[in-house]
Amino acid sequence: MTNQLDVGGIETNLRLLTAELTARGHNVAVAARPGTLSGQIELAGAHLVVLKAQLRRPLSVVFDANQVRRAFASFRPDVVHVMSASAAVVVAAARRGRHGRPPVIASPMGLQLSPNEAPGLVLLRAWLTALGAQRVIAVSPAIEARLRRLGIGRRRLVSGLVVGVELPDLGEARQMRALAREQLGVGPDEQLIMTIGTLKPSKSHELFVRAAAALVERGSEARFVIIGEGPVRPELEEEISRLSLTDRVLLLGERHPAADLLWAADVCVRPGVLEGFVGITVLEAQARGVPVVAFETEDVKAAIENGVSGLLVTPGDVGALADAVRSVLEEHSLAGMLARGGRETVERKFGLRAVTDRLEEMYGSVVEC
Repeated sequence: MTNQLDVGGIETNLRLLTAELTARGHNVAVAARPGTLSGQIELAGAHLVVLKAQLRRPLSVVFDANQVRRAFASFRPDVVHVMSASAAVVVAAARRGRHGRPPVIASPMGLQLSPNEAPGLVLLRAWLTALGAQRVIAVSPAIEARLRRLGIGRRRLVSGLVVGVELPDLGEARQMRALAREQLGVGPDEQLIMTIGTLKPSKSHELFVRAAAALVERGSEARFVIIGEGPVRPELEEEISRLSLTDRVLLLGERHPAADLLWAADVCVRPGVLEGFVGITVLEAQARGVPVVAFETEDVKAAIENGVSGLLVTPGDVGALADAVRSVLEEHSLAGMLARGGRETVERKFGLRAVTDRLEEMYGSVVEC
């Protein structure tokens, strides 16, 4: 269960997990508000349970609880996995019915929605997500620290990974790069810096735009691409115009599948400064052998060792971000080393099959209890 089946890292991962679990012979139901990925979730083999997923509206919660209660009666799940506060509240209400109390696993996937959000609200969201769960998966050190502040003990709290990515064949990289660049209208010799993510405050895309401005000021002729859509698009357009970057920074909106466009990039940038999960775009870039530059947060260090599998700079330091990108563009040996290190990290820790193996074990452990 999650909030909405729109384009985003959590939702994309949900589709991959659904397909992998279904291929292993499991029956999977996904409960969420319908969105762009609904059809893909169903094609992956899931039964779709339609929710309103509006936690602040009591009638919506009542509707969703009834929907889930009916799903419990017909689908009879062995385990329920919630990935948001809204989902956890709905499940807690639904489990009060007469159709059984399936065990619950919770995995908070990102707690802070904007840089200025009150710490108390962040903790409340974490507490709600863990509500009634037999196991709570901490997918990053920052999330684990917040959950421990709530008094969630070792018996319930486990460190683990929920997000896994497919590992494409790097032998096709040259062909896929040419195809992706053709789709984007980018020449074979142009330098391209890319970031992917929903256009919302928590993603800090404005820092990517300011780093682009710093690179242009230093003489770079690279092009910059932002893939994603969302509520802060007008503010980003205004910032791009203010910095006279209209011809250099392109807002391309949603693209499907966005991960395939990463083949075109010389550098992938993660401009977020908030703690949470490392971000599936980082893993997808590394899986394709694309060097990643990011701000140094505890969560991103799960996938990036500075100078080995990516470059990390001080959070919010736009100049340092620009310098790191320029280093990757200008030092081919560095770019190659980071590409290899990133791919090795993903293969070892974040491959879809390995992540699903661990989830199966965790699901089994709560069912056996």
